[in-house]
Amino acid sequence: MLSFLRKLEIDLPAAALACGVLVLASFLIVRESILPANLYLLVFAAGGVYCLWIRRPEIFLGAFIAYLPLCKLLHGDRDISHFLIGLHFITALGLLAVFTAAGRKDKTAPGAEEVWIRRLLAALLSLQILSILSGWAYGLSYLQTAAWSWVEGWGTPVIVFFAVSQAAKDPRCRRTLVVIMMAAVMMVVLLLLREHLEIGETGSFDRSRAAGIAGEPNMTASFINLSVFLFAGLFLYFWKRPLAWAGAFASLLGFRGIMVTYSRGGYLGFAAGLLALSFYRSKILFLILLAAAGIAVLKPAYLPAPIRARVEATFEHKAHGEVGLEKSAGDRVLIWRGALRLIREYPVFGTGFDLFEKRVAPFWSGTRPFNAHNAYLMVAAETGIPSLVIFLSLLGLFFKSAQRLMTETKDLQVKGVCLGFLAGLSAFMMQNLYIDSFSWQEVSLYLWVMIAVIGAALAGMNKKVSAEVPS
Repeated sequence: MLSFLRKLEIDLPAAALACGVLVLASFLIVRESILPANLYLLVFAAGGVYCLWIRRPEIFLGAFIAYLPLCKLLHGDRDISHFLIGLHFITALGLLAVFTAAGRKDKTAPGAEEVWIRRLLAALLSLQILSILSGWAYGLSYLQTAAWSWVEGWGTPVIVFFAVSQAAKDPRCRRTLVVIMMAAVMMVVLLLLREHLEIGETGSFDRSRAAGIAGEPNMTASFINLSVFLFAGLFLYFWKRPLAWAGAFASLLGFRGIMVTYSRGGYLGFAAGLLALSFYRSKILFLILLAAAGIAVLKPAYLPAPIRARVEATFEHKAHGEVGLEKSAGDRVLIWRGALRLIREYPVFGTGFDLFEKRVAPFWSGTRPFNAHNAYLMVAAETGIPSLVIFLSLLGLFFKSAQRLMTETKDLQVKGVCLGFLAGLSAFMMQNLYIDSFSWQEVSLYLWVMIAVIGAALAGMNKKVSAEVPS
């Protein structure tokens, strides 16, 4: 086993500590042991000081990235305290400062895609902050709530992105972070399946749904969709090796995890991820899967029974033989119409960050607070159409960066990771037509980590090419 791990050329101490964090966190979650917030401060401070003392901050970075997706379950509540939100943000800033200082001697220039990603990201975050400030009329209470919401959903993940961009200049660190993310998603799936077994069959989809790390089934399905295709991408490049079939099994286990969330958006996202996976690897395989998808649409009887039942539950029979959408799906359609009306009302600057539910009330017929249930409508409604254009351009650059690295590298492991990321990003974007998981820290964090890893790999490849060109 140790010889196999050495062949992966990863940072074994960092990977071991991260896996230890995952195991310990899962044990505490299963035992429902809620730790006091002050203990987190002590652990973070002690761990950070020790890793700085031995000059190995990447060890702490790996543990931090393993911990963050599980933080809400560890805290015992979907809404973690401002103390922990602030602690996570300050920790991310500290890691960024340490890696920036350590990387000053490295003159590796970022690639064109990474430069534009940083520019667009700066523009998007600036518009979000201006959007928060524009809501001053709602008082100090709103400004505080919106600021904390922004720090948790966008601030910390983006700071982690910049920290990883510096740390991942080391190829061994890049490989280690990918292994940590793969281990984390498997732990999340196992916790989810355990929760499903505890719930058992209740005869109701709503009561049978496993909520997982985010405390919300759709969000947990989104996290799995984003990360689980890393296993499938590597499998498609190394399928002739017996150990690679463990990746195929992990992918199927991830799909089983999505199934027990009973998330229709999760099912669609996984299907989109499979199509993207086949499209970027083999056009013949893509056509086969596309034909299979068409058959499934025309003949739902071929779908697995739980998925078929969940999809059929989208529709309900009403009076006089009419067929309509059930309440959850119907509310989504209504809120989308309300969001579009809101965008027409505030097209340039939006309603203000975190103000969608307050401002949409006059524009839809619902009786309870309801977010947009669509990440793209949410961005446009709260921060304006220019923000949506920047946001979509940013996602386009994520695709371009991964495609370029997959095409130009000769390393099959890197190709497999890029393929898995492209499939996961496709699944994630598809599911975000029905939810908004971009602003959920524990769900979207690995998106930012992966794009930082890919950007650092591109920069390293450019540096190597430049060094080989004679002057």
